[in-house]
Amino acid sequence: SNPLQLFTAKGDTLILKEGNYQLSEKILISDTNIVVIEPGVKLDLINEAAIVCESQVYFSGTKKLPIVITSSDKTANGIVVLQADGTSEVHYTQFKNLNTFSYEGWSLSGAVNFYESDVTIEHSSFENNSCEDALNIIKSDFYVNKCKFQDIFADAFDSDYCTGKLTNTKFNLVGNDAIDFSTSQIKIDSCTIKAISDKGISGGE
Repeated sequence: SNPLQLFTAKGDTLILKEGNYQLSEKILISDTNIVVIEPGVKLDLINEAAIVCESQVYFSGTKKLPIVITSSDKTANGIVVLQADGTSEVHYTQFKNLNTFSYEGWSLSGAVNFYESDVTIEHSSFENNSCEDALNIIKSDFYVNKCKFQDIFADAFDSDYCTGKLTNTKFNLVGNDAIDFSTSQIKIDSCTIKAISDKGISGGE
């Protein structure tokens, strides 16, 4: 089966309409598309499933209809946005029980990864992940606002070679560093950091 059949195509845009879905394999979305995930989507990634997206993504959750990305068997290889043009947006989205991205010998340390892909993330949460970083942003410009990192296995937010702003965000029960920024220029404002096993803010190794 073609896993892209989960999406509805409208021109160059792939839309995941409101509903419950299960994905059991890795899918690659090329840079010729834009991806929109509608409010109320619940997506369960099983059997080491992963989404690799070379295009802008819009997680368009709302307060009443959040998006939930989870892994009921805790094997999910997570989500990667790779060298996308433009700025991706993530709103009212919960990322739960995800694991590290790994595919054909290529791995990234995060459950959710933005690599050379600018992103805005607001009103979203990262919970109960089983990997090195809950959120990993590399060589990108980001704005993370009003988010929550809860019950994190190792680092919560890892940023390398980035510029960005991190505001009004809560970190709680983190197994390693809450915020790990190496070779980055970041503004941090109005964040709460509690129950951290290593460093609250690390300037890199």
